[in-house]
Amino acid sequence: SKGIPMAVASSTGTQKTVAHLDHAGILEYFDAVVGGDMVELGKPNPHIFWKAADLLGVPYGGCLVVGDTPADVKAGTAAGMQVLLIPDQVPANAETTALSLAVLPQIDRMLELL
Repeated sequence: SKGIPMAVASSTGTQKTVAHLDHAGILEYFDAVVGGDMVELGKPNPHIFWKAADLLGVPYGGCLVVGDTPADVKAGTAAGMQVLLIPDQVPANAETTALSLAVLPQIDRMLELL
């Protein structure tokens, strides 16, 4: 609603990612979807986030990565982007906490921060 371009950059294949987003009823909120099959090197390499930013037409330094894994944090940081970590299966550690703009306990806390 704020006109902020948004993309999903998932290590999962593009077709499967689109299907998951569609099933969840949220596909329409994203301007681009980048799957792991769209880049040569996966996370923690930054290419997937660069690809997403390129598709959105936004500068890398103006992007915010919202991730749930250490690979997301490392890839986002390497891409020159700010990172919000919302740990899921792997808890935050000293390295991921230091590299992240913030570590949040759940996604709904993100709106408060923004």
